[in-house]
Amino acid sequence: MKENASGRGYLFICCTPLQGIIARRIIEAEGLDKDLCHVFFYTSFDNEIYRNYYNQVRKLCSTGFYYVWKPNFPAYIKDSKSYFSSISYHSCWFASIDSIFVQLSLGRGGKDIYTFDDGAANVVSESHYYRNEKVLNYKKWIFWLLGNRYSRDRIKDESIRHYTIFPGQKNITDNIKSVDLFLEEERCQSLGECVVVLGTVLRELCPSSEEVERVHTSLQGYIDRICEDVFYIPHPREGDVSIKNVEILRERCVAEDIVCRLLEKYNRIYLAGFGSTAQLTLAGIKEVKSCFFCWEGEPVTVKEVRKLAGELSINSPKEVVLF
Repeated sequence: MKENASGRGYLFICCTPLQGIIARRIIEAEGLDKDLCHVFFYTSFDNEIYRNYYNQVRKLCSTGFYYVWKPNFPAYIKDSKSYFSSISYHSCWFASIDSIFVQLSLGRGGKDIYTFDDGAANVVSESHYYRNEKVLNYKKWIFWLLGNRYSRDRIKDESIRHYTIFPGQKNITDNIKSVDLFLEEERCQSLGECVVVLGTVLRELCPSSEEVERVHTSLQGYIDRICEDVFYIPHPREGDVSIKNVEILRERCVAEDIVCRLLEKYNRIYLAGFGSTAQLTLAGIKEVKSCFFCWEGEPVTVKEVRKLAGELSINSPKEVVLF
């Protein structure tokens, strides 16, 4: 994959911490020349976690642009295109195939396309990546005038290779290559078991404020019954945490990195969540057992992630019925 510095370059586009981790692993695994690598990391949820993972990728690149995106059209179009035109690149590497930033980076064509996983969305058949693409006609026309000639389907068709952290699973293309998300490490556990609860943005899972409150109350009851050490990892977009009787781990790391660090202390971790991508990415670690919260009326995507975890996990997942 190495090339000489003859004007070719690699542009990585990320918008989540997980995408940043995968991009870093790809650069390392493929031995890409730092002088040829560039990273454009955009987010509307600016915080220390996002900046931390941008910086990790940035260290492996010659240039980088951390862009706090706001829906201030056409300013964000101008800003991103200004960066893309300031660097030399022949190939684009990204996960979010429906992102306008991604599609603008490809311009009118002539770029090699490499894609990688955007979490569970790539392997859950009910996700937006498998639905018919719906874009208002006037938006298509405006973006076409601004230089976008790509759609989600065209990107799928032209992807040279797709890097996945879920080997053996159906993905957006058949040109698959596995990438290891975590490196094997020697662990010196000295404690017994603990429970790690993964937070979520309940208003995005529940159709009403009444259901949000009901799920929250049931979750608190579950935590209150735990006898082992219990930790709570907030979702990066969760905001203030109102869960009690837990040690809250609000750090500059994503859940996957925090859990791997806890494995240096504990022999077994019960990872409880609402169908988080972290429960899939950690499914291959024998010391981790996933526990999935389920309730009447839960979204179909939560059920699909739970089913998929059963196929990926070394340990059979457990269901925790909230109500």
